[in-house]
Amino acid sequence: MAWIFRDFLLDITLMKKHFFTILFSLLLFSGISQSTWTAKASYPSGGVEGTLSIGNDVYVLGGWGDFWKWESTTNSWIRKADFPREDLSYIATFSIGNKGYVGTGEDQHGNIYTDFWEYDSTNDLWIRKADHPSGGLAHASGFSIGHKGYFVGGYSSGPDSHIPKLWEWDQSTNTWSQKATCPSGFKSAAVAFSIGSKGYFGLGRSLSGPTNDFWEWDQINDSWQQLNNFPGQPREEPSGFSIGARGYVGLGVDNTIFYKDFWEWDPNTQIWIQLPDLPGNSRCDAIQAATTGNKGYIGAGRSVNASSPTDFYEFTPSPVGLIEFQNIQFQLSPNPATESLLIKTSTNITTDVCVYDILGNCLLIAQMLNSSEKQIDLRDFTKGIYFVELKTGKKSLNKKIIIN
Repeated sequence: MAWIFRDFLLDITLMKKHFFTILFSLLLFSGISQSTWTAKASYPSGGVEGTLSIGNDVYVLGGWGDFWKWESTTNSWIRKADFPREDLSYIATFSIGNKGYVGTGEDQHGNIYTDFWEYDSTNDLWIRKADHPSGGLAHASGFSIGHKGYFVGGYSSGPDSHIPKLWEWDQSTNTWSQKATCPSGFKSAAVAFSIGSKGYFGLGRSLSGPTNDFWEWDQINDSWQQLNNFPGQPREEPSGFSIGARGYVGLGVDNTIFYKDFWEWDPNTQIWIQLPDLPGNSRCDAIQAATTGNKGYIGAGRSVNASSPTDFYEFTPSPVGLIEFQNIQFQLSPNPATESLLIKTSTNITTDVCVYDILGNCLLIAQMLNSSEKQIDLRDFTKGIYFVELKTGKKSLNKKIIIN
């Protein structure tokens, strides 16, 4: 009878273990189910050259200077005053208060321009402002902080055309000034947004192809630092915006491969979490905006075989976001490391472990199986900066490690 009682206790132990594993998994993935996409009225035009968000509404510049407002209260599109330069593509945009700003760009003959325009949403009026001082700029990215707007990256005229300069425009004085250059190297067709007094700039195309590096600019100190890489595939022409204290990035294209994955970024923890994919087709060059109503909007754009989808979606972030996932903490020690690295998590977890170099190449793959510790051999690694990723299902945690 002793062996029967022993096996009974073993079964109870296994049942408890499986129960807590299932409970942990449900908690781990609860943040995913709460973020939602809702289809809205289809975009009535063709291509998308730029997007503005003013109040709770979204404004979209079409492919031939046509300019459209999506009105949140009626879920309808209204054509507004056309943009004065119908021949420009690869423009950059940002919004400040009830004004939108559109500038620079390239025409069909490859000429790049310095035009910079203000859109007054109250009077439905375009007003030309101080030209961009670059001598010509295209495929830059835009964001705003307070009453100042920024264009970063892209390519410009002159011998330093591939340097990712950061330009600041002051709304109160209508003047441009150059700020610290991003250390990323050449980067165009990237994503940019702001959270608080920080600007974020990443992904896009380098001289060697699509990238997934991600950078933070501090407005107060005028300084840049590299953050954890975007964990998805390298890409250009992605979509992104911020809602509250979170950033959201996804979609894009890698040469001929289009994407529709969507990720949430927490600047406090440098954690990326994969959220539900955008419904519909994979795409790039899409409508991308976040409004004061804490909603995000993505749609239309360019898809496979040069098609132009018109579907348009509202994104509602999880009210909980990363709270559950933040309860799972992990540490790397020592850091900097030399021969070995110990990964410790705050609870037992089953997860894949990847070590990436700064180019996004996964150099080592391991597993943690219902464990809170994992020892990694680093003797084959050269000195430098690397990133350790723990990934379970569609969620991931990332930290930087220095190997000496």
